[in-house]
Amino acid sequence: MDNSIGQGIRDLATGFNLAFRPGIRLYVLLPLLINFLLFASGTVWLADYFSGWLGDAMDKLPEWLQWLSWLFWAVFVTAIMLFSYYAFTVIARIIAAPFNSLLAERVEKELRGKSYAIEESIASMVVRSIRREIVKLLYMLPRLFAVLLLSAVLFIIPGFATLIPLLWFVFGAWILSLEYLDYNTDNHGLSYKKTKNIAQAQRQRALGLGGAIALLTSFPLINLVIMPIAVCAGTAWWVSIQEER
Repeated sequence: MDNSIGQGIRDLATGFNLAFRPGIRLYVLLPLLINFLLFASGTVWLADYFSGWLGDAMDKLPEWLQWLSWLFWAVFVTAIMLFSYYAFTVIARIIAAPFNSLLAERVEKELRGKSYAIEESIASMVVRSIRREIVKLLYMLPRLFAVLLLSAVLFIIPGFATLIPLLWFVFGAWILSLEYLDYNTDNHGLSYKKTKNIAQAQRQRALGLGGAIALLTSFPLINLVIMPIAVCAGTAWWVSIQEER
C-alpha cells in the first residue's frame, strides 16, 4: 500500500471526483447547504449588528473623521473571513456531522458495492455522530493549547519564530486527517483511538491528505465547500485500507 504524502494528496483528488457522481451528489449538497445557510445567516446578523454599531460610533465623531467608516468596514470584512475559518468550521462540523456520516456510508457503498457500516436508526446515528464530534474536540483542544504554548516559546527564541507557521500547518494537517477518516471508523463502530492508530500507521499519507485539506481550507470561501469533498477523500482512504486486508 502506498502510504506516501503524494498518495494522501491523490486521495483528495479522488474525493473530488467521487463528490460529483450522480448517486452521491445529494449527500454532498446537504452539508453544503447547511454550511451556506450557517455562513449566510451568521454574516447577515453580524453585518446588521455592526452597521448599527458603526452608525452610532460615527455619529460621535467629527465630520473630518467620517472617512474612517470605510476602514472599519474593511476590518469587519477581514474579521468575517477569519471567523469563517476558525469558529464557523467547528460549528459547521458539529451540525453537519450526521450528514457527513451518511455521505461516508454512501461513498463506501459506491466504492465497495455495499456499505459495511453498523445498522442503526437515524436518531441513533445523529446522536452518535454529534457525540463523536465532541470526542474529537476534547482530543484537539488540549493539543491546540500545547501548540499555542510552543509557538509562544519559539517566538521568543531568536531564529525559531520562522518554525511557527510550519508547526501550525502540521498540527492542522494531522487533526484534519483524523477528522475525515473518523467518519468511516465511527460508522463501523470503531473507537477514536482506533482512528488515531490507523492514521499513525500511515502517518505520511495522513499528513498528505490533511495537508492538502488544510491548504484549501485556508481560503475562506473554499472552506465552505471542502468539507464533503474531504469526507469522500477520507472514505476513499478507508476503503483502500479495507481492500488491502
